Amino acid sequence: MIKDSLFEAAFAYKKTRLWQDMWDDEIFAVKFSDGEIGYCSVMGAAKDLIALGVYIGAEGFESYRKLTMAGTMESELRFQESMMCQDCLQLAFENKSELLKEEIEEVRRYTREHGIRLAGKASYPQFLKYRPYYIPWPVEDEKEQDRLREAAEAATELARLLTLHTK
Repeated sequence: MIKDSLFEAAFAYKKTRLWQDMWDDEIFAVKFSDGEIGYCSVMGAAKDLIALGVYIGAEGFESYRKLTMAGTMESELRFQESMMCQDCLQLAFENKSELLKEEIEEVRRYTREHGIRLAGKASYPQFLKYRPYYIPWPVEDEKEQDRLREAAEAATELARLLTLHTK
């Protein structure tokens, strides 16, 4: 079950529209409460996916680096391989049709309890875990939820600071 605090952080992050100010190759680092470092990629400037990718530790960062380098590779096969090698957590906003039934039920429970109305495309938060050569699956682990929440909170704070310093 997804914690309310993660939903809260996700909806706060979405309100910032940080992806309008950053490209996915402009990353920032977060030191999690457990001491580990996460590298965050804000996706959405290209208008194909609104998401926050969180690459944890050296292995996660290396998978991010390989993914960004894949864009400069000549071979489509190498690009697809780098996509399959991702090692990250992801907070994405999707259309309802992209979510599992259980995910929809959790989002609806949270929004009903907090008076939030979902409308439009890419309005449903989805929390995924990517591991190399596995199909992405929903985040369930409490520690991973905490890391996604901390990353979303850091991204929200970054958006606030960027707004202050660009006025």
